[in-house]
Amino acid sequence: MVSYGLHSLYSSYSVLMEETKSKSGILGLMSPGQVFALGLGGGIMVLCTLGFLILLPSVLKGGLLGNSNNRPSSDIDTVDSNQVGNAGSGPKLSDVAKAVGLDYEKFKSCVSAQKYASKISADETEAQAAGAQGTPYTVIIGPKGETVPIKGAYPFAVLDGVIKNMLGQKVDAANLPPVEKVKIRAADGSKEPIRGKASAKITLVEYSDLECPFCKQFHKTMEQVIQAYPNDVKWVYRHMPLDSLHSKARTEANATECAGEQGKFWEFTDSIFKVTPSNDGMDITLS
Repeated sequence: MVSYGLHSLYSSYSVLMEETKSKSGILGLMSPGQVFALGLGGGIMVLCTLGFLILLPSVLKGGLLGNSNNRPSSDIDTVDSNQVGNAGSGPKLSDVAKAVGLDYEKFKSCVSAQKYASKISADETEAQAAGAQGTPYTVIIGPKGETVPIKGAYPFAVLDGVIKNMLGQKVDAANLPPVEKVKIRAADGSKEPIRGKASAKITLVEYSDLECPFCKQFHKTMEQVIQAYPNDVKWVYRHMPLDSLHSKARTEANATECAGEQGKFWEFTDSIFKVTPSNDGMDITLS
């Protein structure tokens, strides 16, 4: 029935086109079949355009594509430019410094002078060159110099699998992050904080942001790794403050280095991650 209707429409259309052929300009140069096809195609395009305009408001509101602020379905989390920072005020940086026993005036002077600004910038430049696009970003370096980048807050089980594999232990490596060539500077305990045995076969170099909620989560995972492998793994901490998201993270990164001057880097950093609400939740004023 449909095909018969289309056939009748086409026949009528052909007769009409023959009668008006001399008056139709460029259409007069086309056969009735070509003009019919052109008109049909144009009609379809109009319908598609109307459908798009009807659905566009729903798409923009997230009705069809979802809310861009929702966390990804994957368990692997990083902070990127889609995260929105919280400019709230919470635990005081000064209280953390006093609680871990720092000489507060010396600490305050160091932080105010931004003494370690160049070191922090060097860390983040290196991280970006190594492929980091968000935090946390960790490079696991094996006994033979092989490197496995960990792009996000992977759970302990994944890091454990990579470490076991590097140590030659039996493990199902099918679902582990792959070995990729990553070039970063060697760890230097005289210039940067290292946790674990200096002679450990495996090095984990982490680039982190102290106001990143996923870094806060991953910090616990890294502590778990060191507890599980006290002789085989060492942890190197480097900085990658995401200024566009966390305006306070760079000051806090400098504060950890100032605490390190007094031999309290890890105590101070652990305390920050323990108390910060993340997303610029710390009060970084120093009085």
